[in-house]
Amino acid sequence: NGGVACGGTSVKDLTGGRLLNTAGTTTWTGTGQIRIGSGGGIHNGGLWDIQSDASLSNLIGALPFENQTGATFRKSAGAASTIVNVPFSNAGSVRAQAGTLQFAAGYSQTAGSTTVEGGVLGSPDPLDIQGGLIGGSGTIAAAVSNAGHLSPGLSPGALSITGAYAP
Repeated sequence: NGGVACGGTSVKDLTGGRLLNTAGTTTWTGTGQIRIGSGGGIHNGGLWDIQSDASLSNLIGALPFENQTGATFRKSAGAASTIVNVPFSNAGSVRAQAGTLQFAAGYSQTAGSTTVEGGVLGSPDPLDIQGGLIGGSGTIAAAVSNAGHLSPGLSPGALSITGAYAP
């Protein structure tokens, strides 16, 4: 029910159908990646703060990372890329504040917000925004399928989408 501190250089595996449910602050530092597979998954109900350039990898069979209503998933430090290579579902807040936050295995949002705040948000597949808000100032290096609300700028600011945009 609390938070988690993930750090160091070693790999952290979450497998065997285990679910990590976080409700407090989870701080991810260091270079060690987190790997999820065999029915393992993460349900974030608090603040998940990425302060590194490590990756979240799929060992085959990972459940989606669920960023729940009221939760925040953000990359606040690191100049390079953090690659999220598991399906990602957002109903809370996703914030790209530093470096590149790359969703390599799909990104869907049913509610909440996806905001670029000084970092880059990327994906090889279109970001599937079914509801909520997408916006901010900076670059979205992906195509966007948006059934939600587009809100460029952070008073003042501009939002650049390098892929196709389909409202």
